[in-house]
Amino acid sequence: MGSAEDEIRALTAELEEEKGTHALVRSEVRAAEARLAEAESSLAIREQEVGEAHLKAQELETRAGVEESEAETEAPAADGAAQEGPAEAPEAAPEAAEAAPEIAEAAPEAAEAAPEIAEAALEAAEAE
Repeated sequence: MGSAEDEIRALTAELEEEKGTHALVRSEVRAAEARLAEAESSLAIREQEVGEAHLKAQELETRAGVEESEAETEAPAADGAAQEGPAEAPEAAPEAAEAAPEIAEAAPEAAEAAPEIAEAALEAAEAE
């Protein structure tokens, strides 16, 4: 009868070990799920930031294009006014001068957004 009890003890110990291993694996799975959720959240935030940067760049480009177009439209009048005298020149030059810093500011933001878009796309592809 001693060997039957020994076998039961051995099986019970093995079962307890399996339970411990199972609990450890479940814990690791929960940790991996938490890391995945955090990565997905970070990706969503980056995608939103990139989208906002693109919108701002488009807005600045559009604004700069409109101001440039207005300046081009007013340029012939300015040339005519300049021939008549500087006192009658339209205010196109100051508007163009005001747009220049915004254009210069938008260029680096657009350049910065390109790598972020590529990185976000890679992370999204890896997450899927």
